[in-house]
Amino acid sequence: MAYLTLEQKQEELESLVDFLEDIDIAAQVMDAPEQEDDKLILIEFPGGDGPAKTLEELERVLVGRIMQMPDEGEVYTKYLLLYTQVAVDLADKDELAILRLVNDLNRTALMGSFFYSKEALDDECKIQYKVIIPSADDVPFDEGVVGETIINCGIMYDEAKEAFEKL
Repeated sequence: MAYLTLEQKQEELESLVDFLEDIDIAAQVMDAPEQEDDKLILIEFPGGDGPAKTLEELERVLVGRIMQMPDEGEVYTKYLLLYTQVAVDLADKDELAILRLVNDLNRTALMGSFFYSKEALDDECKIQYKVIIPSADDVPFDEGVVGETIINCGIMYDEAKEAFEKL
């Protein structure tokens, strides 16, 4: 198989949006702001206080994109990368405690990984969570797997946020 076109990515993501809306999870497809030839899916975690009404309320969100590994030959697999940033203020937290908590979360997470990053320019600590769902290149992503993964991401997000706020 060849690499997916922009239109094929959009069709796949729109199909996922339709499925997610059927199970009451808000989602939408948009152009990737940093890359004009790519599409993103924004997915609100289930739970919380209902759908966000303003951008400020949109903290519980997963961003997704379809990726394919660069290869000189045939492409056999595609990946749905889902990632989020845990909305928590870590400015006054001990860095070693943060790193230990990230390690603990990674040991207990059923899927995905947490990452700690510190931006050099603004010295702000960030916690990110990422999950990758593979699929054969010639079939749609398994909706059940995607749905369960999103629900699990919401649970992990809430657990992580609560744990970091307690530090």
